[in-house]
Amino acid sequence: MDSPPSVQKAWIVKRRGHPRDALALETIPIPALEPGFVLVKIEAAALNPAGYKMMELIPNILVQRPHVAEFDFTGTIADRNGTHFNNGDKVFGMIWSEKKRQGSLAEYAMAKVEAVALRPDNLSLEQAAGLALVGQTVWQALFDVAQVEAGQSVFVNGGSSSVGLVAIQLLKAKNCIVGTSCSLKNFDLVKRLGADHVFDYKAKPLEEQLSDNPPSPKYHVFLDAVGGNNALYTHSEAFLAPKGVYIYLGGGLRNVSDIFKEIVGAFKGFILPTWLGGTNRAYKFVQVKSSQGSLQHLCEYVKQGKLTPPVDSVFAFKDALEAYDRILSGRATGKVVVTIP
Repeated sequence: MDSPPSVQKAWIVKRRGHPRDALALETIPIPALEPGFVLVKIEAAALNPAGYKMMELIPNILVQRPHVAEFDFTGTIADRNGTHFNNGDKVFGMIWSEKKRQGSLAEYAMAKVEAVALRPDNLSLEQAAGLALVGQTVWQALFDVAQVEAGQSVFVNGGSSSVGLVAIQLLKAKNCIVGTSCSLKNFDLVKRLGADHVFDYKAKPLEEQLSDNPPSPKYHVFLDAVGGNNALYTHSEAFLAPKGVYIYLGGGLRNVSDIFKEIVGAFKGFILPTWLGGTNRAYKFVQVKSSQGSLQHLCEYVKQGKLTPPVDSVFAFKDALEAYDRILSGRATGKVVVTIP
């Protein structure tokens, strides 16, 4: 393939704020490769809630701005840089932009070799773009942290979210019993993927619905992909088994007030002893770390037809701001993808 150019177009996070205020499309140099990294010609990138939340919440002093936006990508190896990959390999993976100012919403990106995997042949470009971050988050939460076993009962809060849709598929591949929450209009979607019990979170507070109708046996794991409702954890003894685990993935944070509420709720729930009003259930917060192990697990499930990454919508590179409007609407069921020429 042709040698990469010296410059490229990229969407740059310039400042803290809403994506329409924080982002600018600019021409920047192609990154100089370091040992252990490959250069990828990006073909598509997926937007993540973490992307816009970092823009809106984290002050400049805590993150290296300006930097290229976003994490998830699929593309072609442009420079293997002495690694086991070959130039021209079709790959997918993820990048943490705050580390080296790199990101996936660009024509080229430098990616750590451990965070890149060959793209399964049965994945479309758009599907592959959004697999690495959400897939590894779910895998590590369920199978590394919670150590879910075949046949166990798991509740997924936010079943129609990208995290929820992947979680349901992976759990059903393990023959688990899956309860989940979503709006009434998405019931058919989550049931098609195998959800056994579905709750309309709009009907009445979810913690009340679950407390009034606990499963038998109770859930072994509660995966919270939504956040913002500490009452779910403080009520969890009613529907979560005594040795069950409540896993929080950091959703629901949109401003400093939300962060404060989560901290206060966490203190009341799992730091205080039960005799002072604490909750007698394990609470885990999961932050994803890219690894070849979890990437390869995901690839195997994709190849076996047991996992199909959900895609909500696709936008052109020049229309990235419209893509952010879509993910910020809260109505996306699956990944919002940006294709890059």
